[in-house]
Amino acid sequence: MVLHKRLSIFKRLIDGPAYQNYLADEVDASQSTIYRGLKQLEDHNLVKKTGWYVCADNVRQNNLYTV
Repeated sequence: MVLHKRLSIFKRLIDGPAYQNYLADEVDASQSTIYRGLKQLEDHNLVKKTGWYVCADNVRQNNLYTV
């Protein structure tokens, strides 16, 4: 059920790793939808965080995800 609901995110990550904040534009979804989707996919061991960087404002972290 989770994979069906988050299929656009999963399909994009099959093509290669992506940073969380860029996925919203790439799959045409809101940041909150991407956040929830990645969390659900990660909870089911379908994707994983493989890296991160701190954004220019030194407050937000941008995680790199892969399948």
